[in-house]
Amino acid sequence: EMQDVSDGRPNAEDRLGEAWVSARIDAAITSLPERQKLALTLVHSEQFSQADAAVAMDMSVDAFESLLARARRAMKEQLAAERHDLLASLQDKD
Repeated sequence: EMQDVSDGRPNAEDRLGEAWVSARIDAAITSLPERQKLALTLVHSEQFSQADAAVAMDMSVDAFESLLARARRAMKEQLAAERHDLLASLQDKD
């Protein structure tokens, strides 16, 4: 009897699930207003601190935090219906 031996690399199903999650998140980000999109990108993709991102966007830290909170809330609302599927897809690779 043959045994499945993993080589440690993600299989095709895992890669497809990750691509779907990434595409859904990218689509949700793309639909945000430009300033919210930039705030999310600076903090989550570019690894800026909130203070540095506020400077880059020429706004106070408090205003930036409010903008970022609105962006995160909008993302949560957009992805709420798919939340369980998105999380399951990410957990399936473990």
